[in-house]
Amino acid sequence: MNFKQYNPNDSNYKHITNLLPDEEIHFIDDCEIFFNENPDLYQPYLEDYEFVIFEYTIHDYNNILKTLKNNNIKYEIKKDEFNLSIIIF
Repeated sequence: MNFKQYNPNDSNYKHITNLLPDEEIHFIDDCEIFFNENPDLYQPYLEDYEFVIFEYTIHDYNNILKTLKNNNIKYEIKKDEFNLSIIIF
């Protein structure tokens, strides 16, 4: 898989962490092992999205969705093999 390289000082990352300060936001490229283990589910999204939040680390699920929607941030919600949500944006 072809993962993008990101810098934590990236302006997109700063913007997202300011919008969602209590959430654990991951760069997709930092989750390479996870996505390589689940290629059929996630391959189509890797090129279009930069970040991921895993349900087991979510502080306020509804706030995340509301914030993404209110800021016109494109996202997808998928389920992993344990039926936990993964928000890719």
